[in-house]
This record gives sequence, C-alpha cells and structure tokens, in this order.
Amino acid sequence: MKSSTASRLGDPQPAFFDGISNPFWNDYPAVERDLARVAQVVRDSVQSASPRLRDALSELVSRRGKMLRPAFVVLAARLRRSGSRGLFRTGGRAFGPTRELPDKIYRMAAAVEILHLATLVHDDIVDDADERRGGAALHRLYGSRDAALMGDYLFSTCFSLVAGYGTMENAQVIASGVSRICEAEIVEAEASGPDEVSLRAYLRRIAGKTALLFALSFHVGASEHDVGAADLRRLRRMGYDIGMGFQIIDDILDLTGDRNRLGKPAGNDLKQGILTAPVILALDRDEDRKLWWMLAADSPDVTAVVAAVEDRGGLTRARTLARVYTERALREAEYLPEGEVRDTLVSTARRLLERDY
Repeated sequence: MKSSTASRLGDPQPAFFDGISNPFWNDYPAVERDLARVAQVVRDSVQSASPRLRDALSELVSRRGKMLRPAFVVLAARLRRSGSRGLFRTGGRAFGPTRELPDKIYRMAAAVEILHLATLVHDDIVDDADERRGGAALHRLYGSRDAALMGDYLFSTCFSLVAGYGTMENAQVIASGVSRICEAEIVEAEASGPDEVSLRAYLRRIAGKTALLFALSFHVGASEHDVGAADLRRLRRMGYDIGMGFQIIDDILDLTGDRNRLGKPAGNDLKQGILTAPVILALDRDEDRKLWWMLAADSPDVTAVVAAVEDRGGLTRARTLARVYTERALREAEYLPEGEVRDTLVSTARRLLERDY
C-alpha cells in the first residue's frame, strides 16, 4: 500500500528508469523521476575513451543502490520558500515536487552520487570486500590497481561536474568533505582491539565517514537553489542526524542482515577487525569477558559474536541510539516548510530507521 505522502506525490512512474530503480523509492514516483534524471547524468559522465573503463563504470552505476544522497540533494533544492503567501510558490504557481528543477541541480546531485561511488570503490579495495550492491567488487573483477584508478577517475569526474555547474563555495565544501571522509576511512582502517575502542571514537568516525556526506548532500541542493539561510542550517543538521542514524543501522545490519537483501556479505566489519556500535555497546556489559575473548581471536566466529552481542543488549541499545539521531532529525524537520517535500523527508528518515537492507 502506498503511503499518503506517495499518493500526494503521485506522478506516473518513469518507464526509462532502467537499471537504477530501487524498491526503496517505489512509493515515491516523483523522487524516482528526479533520480532518473540524475542517473542519466551519472551514466553520461562515466563515459570514457577507454572501453575497459567505460564498461566497468557503466556496469557499476547500473547496480541498484538507494541513491539516498542525490535524492537528498534534489529534495533539499525543492524546499525553497518563495513569495509572501506561504510556501512552494513562484509567481503564484505551486513550486512542489512535480516542477522540474534547474539542470545544474541534477548535475550536482550526480556529482554527489559519483563521489559516493568513488568512496565505495576505494573502501572495497581497503576492506578486500568480495561484493558491492549485489555484484562483484571492482577489484575482484579488474584487480586492485585498475580498481583504484577507476575510483580516482570517479573522484575527478565528481570535481569536473562541480567545477562546471556548482558555485565556488560548494566546490570548496566538497573538497573539504572529501578530505574528512578520507581521514575517517584511515581511522577505520586502523583496526583496534576490544580494549581500544570507545563509543565516542566510533561516533566521531562515522560522522566523518557517513554523516558528513549526507549533510553535504542537503547543503549542496539547498544552497544551489537559493534556499534561505535558516532552512539551509536546519537541512544540514537534519542530514547529519539522518546520516548518523543510517550508519548505526547499517552496522546493525552488517551483523544481522540477509546477504541477498544487503547486496554484500554480512559480518564484514568483524572480519576486518572493525568494532561498531552494537559490539561496543555490548562490550560495556561484558562482565564475564566472553565477548572480549571472541573478538580477540584471529578469526572471530560471526554467528557466536552476534549471539553474544544480542545477549548483552548491544543490538537493542544500538537501535535506541539510531532512534535518538532520527528523532533529532525529525525535530529539525518540524521547522521546515510544510508540504509534500517535507513529508517525504520525514517519511524517508523513519523508513531508514526501520529498514532491513
């Protein structure tokens, strides 16, 4: 059944959404239409004179990701207040989710998605991951050297789009963001034992790894479409909080999720020696040190670790923590312009909290 928000956003579903559609947006055809525009820009942008590079990146971008970050770019852009008689009005006409945005918004959204893809390619090399979005990781198909160069190409493509269509301010914001994302990834790569982790350090790491790019997505969309300063600040905070909650849920699903739904093997963080919120919170109640000894082993038994984490309340406490961040995001949303776009953002934040993939 479609949500009430979806019925209000009820454009016909685009038939040209080949290879990019994701069930996450099935009830939001207006969002799907915007993402179809973004997806086309992404596909066009990764064309290369090298057939090997072109084929590899075209196949990667065709995989069914949620495209959350570009969705937040276009949704934030649609929150511009205009006119003296309320919201979503330009020259007396509705400025809702069905009105086409300026072309530069779709290109900036594509730049954000390409940046995200670049980080995934490099993450998979560092983590020696086997799968990504239901398919083989690029370094498994082409080798680590070529995959790293493909990731670099994606970074350069992102910056080319930003330089061509964005403001100087957003070029600087994105460049600074990439630096912070890389720093967070370096910290994560420095695997720590169960005595060397803390919840505070974990939260700082995921703020740089994930929440930053969510906040940046909201910022880029809003600022490129002249959303007011007060709403821009609220959107950034909302993006940060959604990103924090999203990553905590992602880390829970890494322990409990279904491999086919996730599009990647479960337990990958544990295998890499990366301890996340559920494990850290469980260690806080590990009086008998049983979980500690499991994690100290060279190759932890993922099934046994998950059982111990659940027994010590780690999964429940991590979900509570994710809910705290989501509720903070929803409080920010209360001050945004009323209408279909805000409703979609609120609904999306809640669904990300309850998702199982």
